[in-house]
Amino acid sequence: MIYYLDSIQYIMDSKKAHCEIGFIGLGIMGKPMVKNLLMSGYKVSFFARRKKVIDEISAIGGIYIKNILPDTTLIDMSTISPDVTVEIADKLKEKKSYLIDAPVSGGEIGAINGNLSIMVGGQKKIFNKVLPILSVLGENITYIGKNGSGQITKACNQILVAGTLVAVSEVLLMAKKSGCNLNLVREALMGGFANSKILEVHGDRMISSDYKPGFKSKLHLKDLDIALNIAKDLNINLKGTKYSRKLMHQSVVDKKQEKDSSVIHEIIKKINK
Repeated sequence: MIYYLDSIQYIMDSKKAHCEIGFIGLGIMGKPMVKNLLMSGYKVSFFARRKKVIDEISAIGGIYIKNILPDTTLIDMSTISPDVTVEIADKLKEKKSYLIDAPVSGGEIGAINGNLSIMVGGQKKIFNKVLPILSVLGENITYIGKNGSGQITKACNQILVAGTLVAVSEVLLMAKKSGCNLNLVREALMGGFANSKILEVHGDRMISSDYKPGFKSKLHLKDLDIALNIAKDLNINLKGTKYSRKLMHQSVVDKKQEKDSSVIHEIIKKINK
């Protein structure tokens, strides 16, 4: 059995032209993704642990199951180590099955709207077969290369997001200490080269102190640990990533692990009291 925190996995019977999909992991992002697949006409069998979720998805046509069929293509949309991804892909090859690593970015709102960014690794011909399914879930779908390359790209994404969260937090702190209107500062910055989704979405969360997840800080910490392990294997020193990881870890120490990762703004404010 393959299980990972925040796992979002698809299993498809390769003999049925990918019209039947198996789905494991119906959390903050997984559940709306399943709903989008069902609304797009796919037959979805799923596995979840919470009875409330099982009942909700069963009521709209999902089929609750516990077994994985042999001879499958598995699309892993979780964020895990690229080394583990390659290991799983090799094991599946022994059974003439395939793995596509397809981690996502875009948070809960991206999952709900079906416009996630999806970074894909695996065999190109298998990617082409499952692309119609991925297109239901995302808009920016990029084939990167061999197995593991999707996960490496996701690690890069998480480094960039974390670093930008730190920058946005520090900007807002400086503006507040200077007596500026934070909403106006954010609006002004969004009109130039400093604009980003992080400034738009997470900047608003920081200003309003509304840290309902999107993406939990404990999961971002896990992703930064993956990124730093990759960096260690490559013998590179990512000082900025280490600082972001320190702040994310402190959010967990402060029992904010279930809040959105933008909660590191509270950590930065505490450091600068």
